[in-house]
Amino acid sequence: MEERMDNGFIAFEYITVLADQELAQLYKDCYKNLGWIQAEENTQRQVPGAAYIKPGSVALKFKRNRTIRKVEGIERLQQECDHALASIKRLEKSKTSRAIINALITGLIGTCFVGGAVFSYLDSRILLCIFLGLIGFAGWGAAYPLYNNVYNKVTAQAGPLIEEQYERLYRACEQASRLLT
Repeated sequence: MEERMDNGFIAFEYITVLADQELAQLYKDCYKNLGWIQAEENTQRQVPGAAYIKPGSVALKFKRNRTIRKVEGIERLQQECDHALASIKRLEKSKTSRAIINALITGLIGTCFVGGAVFSYLDSRILLCIFLGLIGFAGWGAAYPLYNNVYNKVTAQAGPLIEEQYERLYRACEQASRLLT
């Protein structure tokens, strides 16, 4: 793949990609099909010349020969791959983020009711205290089952969309691989 000029010089272009550790191997495979060679992998917090790496992420550095043929088609396919990878990442995160938000809101509402129960107890309203306390504890108890319910619903909805993005990614990588050979 590497074409050497008369003097043996090869000009490379470089790129750094920040990826979640769960998707790092997918990024490596995809970029390999786009003509990139992995130069380095970094999981440190700060990478010189790059942004801060959050925990659970990895900085992948790639290089590619600048003289590859059919660069316009490869660039278009790389944009398509990047879009599909970003969509996969977003859809995977949406499964837990919606469930967490719903559970936190339910727990917070339960906490408000328990707080109201405490204040009604201090005001010597025992029946109101018991009523608000029961509602508050029910809110706390409902948070986890609500999390599971929302997570399962969102996973069922996002599953086909994630699979569609994987197929789109695989098609683009296959086309890029054919262009490079």
